[in-house]
Amino acid sequence: MNRIALTGLLLVSLLAHGDDSVRVAAILAGIETPRDEPIPFMEKRQSQLLEEPLVLYGDVLFTQEGTLSKRIERPIQERVTISADSMELERKGRVRRVSLDKRAGVKVFYAGMRALLDGDTNTLFELFDVSAANDDVYWSIQLVPKEADLRTFVEQLTISGKGGRVLTVHTDQPGGDWQEMSFDPDGH
Repeated sequence: MNRIALTGLLLVSLLAHGDDSVRVAAILAGIETPRDEPIPFMEKRQSQLLEEPLVLYGDVLFTQEGTLSKRIERPIQERVTISADSMELERKGRVRRVSLDKRAGVKVFYAGMRALLDGDTNTLFELFDVSAANDDVYWSIQLVPKEADLRTFVEQLTISGKGGRVLTVHTDQPGGDWQEMSFDPDGH
């Protein structure tokens, strides 16, 4: 298919979802997500079981092949790797692998994260109710899962950034729990 035809298909797709789709597509087109290169993070997790948020440090890795990996280095050590068909959890020297066919919510979450990384607005709008806001410097995208399987552990995702960088991914969970991953832990 030639470039003009592809551009036309993209415009038709964007118009089908309205202004938010155009805004989301513009934001995603500007994001520079390194592949096959660890990205340091700081994560805060708040649970009803905790008096104050748990703070974790580690890195995430997005591969060219489509694998998402999150490695926590402190204060605990664990690694979670999600591919198109499975999720693997490594903790205390033990590895547990689960088929995503048995974890529908994780499968949808993975598809949503891949869509964000790939700038795939069609998949985002299929899986989530999407809204976005931006100004000359900062932007945010809110994703509310459409599927009940995903809503059992994610009520809403809010991805925010500055220019071509993702700064935070905030996840609201059922029962008031939340997680916020910052890719700019020093505030630069």
